[in-house]
Order: sequence, then C-alpha cells, then structure tokens
Amino acid sequence: METLDFVKTSLRLSGPYFDAQLNNLIDAAMLDLDQSGVAVLGTPDQVIQSAISVYCRIHFGNDDPVVMEGYMRAYDSMKTKLACC
Repeated sequence: METLDFVKTSLRLSGPYFDAQLNNLIDAAMLDLDQSGVAVLGTPDQVIQSAISVYCRIHFGNDDPVVMEGYMRAYDSMKTKLACC
C-alpha cells in the first residue's frame, strides 16, 4: 500500500482534500527518521509506514496535548527501535 493511502486509512480520511498537507507530513516524517539513523530507501515497509502514520497523527488535526504526548512517546520509541536495526 502506498504511504499516503496507508496514512489516510489510519487517520480515517478519504478523498483528496488533505493530500498535499499529508504528503508534506510524510516527507517531514521520512526526513526525521533519516536524520535519526533510520534507512528510508525507496518505498517504506509496513513498520516504517506505521511510524510515519504515528508522526502524522501527532501533527494532523490533534489538539489534545495528552493524546499528542502519547503519540510522541510512541513515535520516539518506534524511531529508536528502527534506528537500532
């Protein structure tokens, strides 16, 4: 599954309305993962797509700081584990 479609499904979105914003977040997540030592080459696998999806949940339409903090801890944990592989 393409990363954009994976993220849209995880965010329960349909239609092209937020595609540009989501693509920017996907690019930012991939850059963040890359700078953290995670090799993101070509099409991301399901584990990396999951990390990207969590990153997008943090930055897309989420105003609850408690929820954002939980997602941030999850993302940081995923990123750390991926960087060790």
